[in-house]
Amino acid sequence: MRRSAECLFVLLGAAAAAFGLDLTTFRQSYSRASRANWTLQSSLGTVDEFGRRAQQYGSLLAGADWRTAILSDGFDFDADMAAYAIGGAQNSDAPDTLPEPRHDVSAGLALIPTATGHYYLFGTDAFVRAGLDARGDIALRDVREGTERDKRRLLGLDLRNAELGVGYGRMRDAWPLYRAVRLTRILKEEGVLVRELSDDDLRDLGGFLSRAWKLFYAHERAAKFYYDSLEQWLLHAGAITEPLPAYTLFRLDETPLIGSDTRRFGMRGFFTANVEAHRQSQSYDLTDTAWTELDTSSSRSFQVGWEFSGLRGLRWSYGASAAYVLPWSRLPDSGMRYQLVLAGSASYDITDRLVASYGLDLQPFHQAPASPGGTAHISLPSEQTLIFSYYLSERFAVRLGGRYGTEFDHHYGSHYRRTDFHHRWSAALTMTFGRIPSGWGVHYYL
Repeated sequence: MRRSAECLFVLLGAAAAAFGLDLTTFRQSYSRASRANWTLQSSLGTVDEFGRRAQQYGSLLAGADWRTAILSDGFDFDADMAAYAIGGAQNSDAPDTLPEPRHDVSAGLALIPTATGHYYLFGTDAFVRAGLDARGDIALRDVREGTERDKRRLLGLDLRNAELGVGYGRMRDAWPLYRAVRLTRILKEEGVLVRELSDDDLRDLGGFLSRAWKLFYAHERAAKFYYDSLEQWLLHAGAITEPLPAYTLFRLDETPLIGSDTRRFGMRGFFTANVEAHRQSQSYDLTDTAWTELDTSSSRSFQVGWEFSGLRGLRWSYGASAAYVLPWSRLPDSGMRYQLVLAGSASYDITDRLVASYGLDLQPFHQAPASPGGTAHISLPSEQTLIFSYYLSERFAVRLGGRYGTEFDHHYGSHYRRTDFHHRWSAALTMTFGRIPSGWGVHYYL
């Protein structure tokens, strides 16, 4: 795995040389976006095969999700809270060879909070990074067959990752630049634009637009002062030669690209110490006996990572991230585990309302033998997603997405060898409400 680590650092260095730390000199003051969505799925079916039980089954899945993102000069924060509830029932008729039918009822609830924050030190691009990724589960199952019963209850709490570390770099929001470009388009449509703005002018105008929210703290008639100041800026830049009509001023607040509430660009690297923990309680209540099993485990690791987001024109955005995970110490019952976490994404605004996005996730790892002569494990999991989002309004979108994943596992040792390959796919149609920041990955639509 040492060669893998060397390849990773070569890759990061080449990317840094090709793209640089910042794509432009624009520095936003503050941006915030959030959104909420819900999903509801149901299924009904029946199976009737010769010589087997006839089965009727049904399930219902409900989910809710809320996300928010804040970007500022001193703080960068992303948070997500998701909740899922599922219930299902299955009824199996008894064939001639079995005396009793079977009834199976199950229900479950999952809560998944995640958050990542970066606090910038002393007005520089150096930061302290903290992150949390957790999951809580409750599941119940009741199976009855005649006088026999099988009740199971599961309570689980997973600290999938808690991290604390330091790093350098910054992600910025180009949304004010998009507003500046859209503003010049409106002025041209209205026939009042007399000079095209240069790239430097657009960055300067974007900086003014990103700080407009501060006017509400500095002026008692903030809205009027904002439009007056914007008009004076355009006059001073030579973009217009006379005061604008009121209707044109109102149009200046139109959304530039409905599907692009947040556009990030920049690069940052970080080093963190990570902790994972697992605690699960399973209770069994059978016809003539009952018992409870408790499973707990924890592990620690170090992680060095890199993140990049870029823009090209007004419609293309893309990003990549890479991390190398090194165990903190060897676990008593297993060997050292080394892992790479690689991801890439691209998004294209086909129109102002239709957006296509693609994501790729790879997390190969190597598990060393726990003892000399033991079995080692190599895994190459991958996942791809393709999503089309159509924005009916600024805060309401319909999304059609698909996901395809594969996993290659190879176990080998001095006297043992096994190779497995699995693949899976899924598709979903969801409705999303609220502003939708980008840069959160691709797992939001299922």
